[in-house]
Amino acid sequence: MFKIFLALFCILIKGNKLKITKNNAYKTLLISANTQKQLLFNHIFVHNQTWNILLSQKEEEYNNNQILLKNNLDPVYLKSVEQDNIVKNILKSRLLIFNTKVIQQCR
Repeated sequence: MFKIFLALFCILIKGNKLKITKNNAYKTLLISANTQKQLLFNHIFVHNQTWNILLSQKEEEYNNNQILLKNNLDPVYLKSVEQDNIVKNILKSRLLIFNTKVIQQCR
């Protein structure tokens, strides 16, 4: 049995059956083809990679701004479009198939 946790969803995969649980209140059993599973795994993986990239950017931005504040300079923040472009370029360099909505949802 393989478990994947994504946001409030719990996805259990056993054999050819896919079971999705949301907040332990609603349970749905999906029987999916291998291509559908692959697309789902790809979407979850890209979402995770996007989150990690954005988190890394924020940590770097925070550390740089701490240095700027110590030197009595104004902090510098990336705009959303700039963040999106950085993430897109990184995901493209990793040859991942993604939708820009994933990036916007992670922001």
